[in-house]
Amino acid sequence: MKKKLFVFIAIITAAALMFSGCSLMENLVGTDSEEEVYINGTTTGNILNYGFAVRYGDALIFLYTGQGTYDYGSVVRSNPDTGESSLVLEQGGLYMSVVDGCLYYCRPDGVYKAPLDTGEPALVLAQNVSLLQIQDAKMYFIRDGNIGCAGLDGEAADFSEIENAGCLNVYGGAIYYIDTGSGYICKADMDGGNKETVYDQSVEMFYVIEDVIYFIDSADGYIKRMTLALESLETVVADACSGFNVNGQGLYYTRDVDGQSLCCNAGADGYQETVITDFGESAWHIACMFGEGAVVIREEDLSGLE
Repeated sequence: MKKKLFVFIAIITAAALMFSGCSLMENLVGTDSEEEVYINGTTTGNILNYGFAVRYGDALIFLYTGQGTYDYGSVVRSNPDTGESSLVLEQGGLYMSVVDGCLYYCRPDGVYKAPLDTGEPALVLAQNVSLLQIQDAKMYFIRDGNIGCAGLDGEAADFSEIENAGCLNVYGGAIYYIDTGSGYICKADMDGGNKETVYDQSVEMFYVIEDVIYFIDSADGYIKRMTLALESLETVVADACSGFNVNGQGLYYTRDVDGQSLCCNAGADGYQETVITDFGESAWHIACMFGEGAVVIREEDLSGLE
């Protein structure tokens, strides 16, 4: 299938909305509608890509990292169909989710909650956390290298802290993560109990979507995938990659192309690769994916945040 690539001008130079006709995975991943994979306007893959954009109705809400139209670090709402945009917050953060009309996000001093109808943020958890994911009225996050949990207003939750953990994936009523000592993929109950090893090989980064694990193999840097039952292991991208995101419609990743570290887009099976030079070089082109589209920026674009 021939791909098409469009640049969403309304987001200025801060990001681009990319669309491509990527093939769906027919055997490994189901073809349910994209609406069913969103949790609070986003996906785990988006959160692990810093969660700098989130879907809210027909609009995208994203952290502005460009120059000119809005201040750097502000939060903007934009309609991809009309190109109309407006300011949501003068100062935003990362790992964004929308719950009951409120935008949750992280800053160095803690987790904030801002009703989208008023745009008045309030600090709900005064702790420096990352990879914030919200499910069943609880916030799950990484704090000081451990997985923690709290209620939506920061209240204490009945949870056993998971130590030495990274790459938090809340999926299917369980907590998946990387044990940072071994690099293995592990699993625990939603209260932090019953920890177990899922995959005893070292990985750098992983996501679980539709009962399939995508991961970067520590041994060679390749993107691979397998079922949660550890079956059908296969290589998707046979080049060392520094970061990626994936959904049922496609895959974005960064790899070396003729001596340059460039953004690439392919089907979720790794086929029909397109090298995207528009973003230039980056250690990691981070992408928040929405259906067949993605908002893409460079990891370095976030360096100015406090």
